[in-house]
Amino acid sequence: MSNTWKLIIFLLLTIPLIGCDPYPGIPNNQLNQKNLPSFLRDENILKLPSIGQCNIDSINNNLGGLERLHVLKDNSKIKITGWAAISATQGILANKTLLALYSKSDKSVALLMPVQANIRADVAKAFSNSASMKSGFNAQSALNGLDPGFYDLILIMEIDNKYYRCGPVEKIELSKLSFINYLWR
Repeated sequence: MSNTWKLIIFLLLTIPLIGCDPYPGIPNNQLNQKNLPSFLRDENILKLPSIGQCNIDSINNNLGGLERLHVLKDNSKIKITGWAAISATQGILANKTLLALYSKSDKSVALLMPVQANIRADVAKAFSNSASMKSGFNAQSALNGLDPGFYDLILIMEIDNKYYRCGPVEKIELSKLSFINYLWR
């Protein structure tokens, strides 16, 4: 291969990177800890009482709910589906459902995600209660600005102005994008 072709290939691979940050987006401290409810500050989230029935069905279209490590190589976004209820058997749903990414290294909430309601006929059928049909949720959020590392995905439910954790904690690893992954994303 001639030097001219080598130079052209080199330029094609490097010019798109000039002036680009491989992790563009929001600063890591976008969540103002002072404005968070006290249960979300520091390690308080880990002390919330556990209640209810819930499941994370998928994380970025990969099966959830297995208490395994989910490695996210493309740190641009996270998409989560699942369901949650105070009691699916009795059809008692939370007033509000949130998902939190808790940074194990910083010991703080790195990202708080509200959820969108989703109809779940399968949950209503499994628990023989039509009210549980409204227990489903979807959540999606950008991950730009979060440091690579290990996070816990924690499902939080609010009822009567009290907050609770639900279900097993999903483990998330945000890995750094490699040079090749960055070019091809």
